[in-house]
Amino acid sequence: MTRVPARAEEVFAQGYNCSQAVLLACGEGRGLAPDVALRVAGPFGGGIGRLGETCGAVSGAIMALGLAYSKVKPDDNDSRERGYKLAREFIDRFTQMHGSVVCRDLLGCDLSTPAGLARAKELRVHEAVCPRFVRAAAEIVEELLAREAAADVKAIVKDKYAAVAESTLTNDHAGVRAVAQAFGYSAEELAAIPASANMGLSCGNPTATANLRPGETVVDLGSGGGLDVFLAAQKVGAGGATGKAIGIDMTQEMIDRARKGARDAGITNVEFHLAAIDKIPLPDSSVDCVISNCVINLAPDKPAVFREIARILKPGGRIAVSDIALKQPLPAELANDIAAYVGCIAGAILIDDYRAGLFAAGFSDVVVLDSGADLNAYAKLENQSACCSPAMATSSSLPIAKTTCCGSSAKSQPTSEVHARLAALFRQYNVNAYAASVKVFAVRK
Repeated sequence: MTRVPARAEEVFAQGYNCSQAVLLACGEGRGLAPDVALRVAGPFGGGIGRLGETCGAVSGAIMALGLAYSKVKPDDNDSRERGYKLAREFIDRFTQMHGSVVCRDLLGCDLSTPAGLARAKELRVHEAVCPRFVRAAAEIVEELLAREAAADVKAIVKDKYAAVAESTLTNDHAGVRAVAQAFGYSAEELAAIPASANMGLSCGNPTATANLRPGETVVDLGSGGGLDVFLAAQKVGAGGATGKAIGIDMTQEMIDRARKGARDAGITNVEFHLAAIDKIPLPDSSVDCVISNCVINLAPDKPAVFREIARILKPGGRIAVSDIALKQPLPAELANDIAAYVGCIAGAILIDDYRAGLFAAGFSDVVVLDSGADLNAYAKLENQSACCSPAMATSSSLPIAKTTCCGSSAKSQPTSEVHARLAALFRQYNVNAYAASVKVFAVRK
């Protein structure tokens, strides 16, 4: 986030006006050609044509917000309203920081008059005052757009995984079992849980390495259909112990599926909560162990997730997480593919950053191990079916390539858009060269 404000200051120092500097810096990486940014923003400097009205940095910032959220189709009213809302929020925040968005008020002189212009040159406001407005405007824009982008990704992730939850993918299908077994689940484990709990979304088996003991309380972040919750419940409730397994998931359809699985199987030492994993609805220091399976990579704010894990763990409590992490930065095309984000690849962070994030959150004995598992296992579900379930054929308005189709073979097994898109990505990229299934261990200090 610091790169864009610094870039805005750099452009301003090159002799461009405040509006040009902010729009160019914020537009880079968002498809706006530099020469177009400079032309469009040019007349807005000096409070719009040196009239001393709205600060040029503010004008450039609002144009930058419009790049992301504007009405570009006749029926695109939601984007229009979102753009207005962000513009108002920007103005409120800039005003709180500097007292006004009006150029003459900010500079203490009126550029629309010869005397005011001479005074501005005498005070050297261009060098002494304006740069901080340029930087502040760019900072606010980047903060607002980062927040909105995270919300957009979260909405898409929820939509796609809700569709998986409503599909007919279960442990009864060979492809689903094959994915789970490729990432460490035994046939015995899979046979011991409700069939609906497994949808082929794992990248490891955290319950196999968590050393769960009878009587403990364990929390699964991103619990989905309850696969790991049900396995954990068997371990912490062994021998009639009062241990409990708790699932946290942000998708209502997943929660509903898991609760139904528990009811149908008569499993009583489990509970499921609808919540985001960066805002866990559990008391401080109330949990012995936190597990998670291929979910933390989906969280836009991973430091917040690490802090929440530390908060709910008892002192000395531990984590045993299976996740996707990066061995090296992804190619730009893959990193910017929203389907790759939903598929647990593009949202992943470097292994070193994963380790550093846990240390920063207050953990010790942090270990992040490459399991060596072949991520191509996800393709085991692809081509098992010529058909997607009805739930998987929805949400065509979302920016994810549709790679499934609908056939009519009675022998075909269901797949999902998530799995199909992952298979397509693996055909295009050697994802194993960039990403890894990792085992993560740490202890709360």
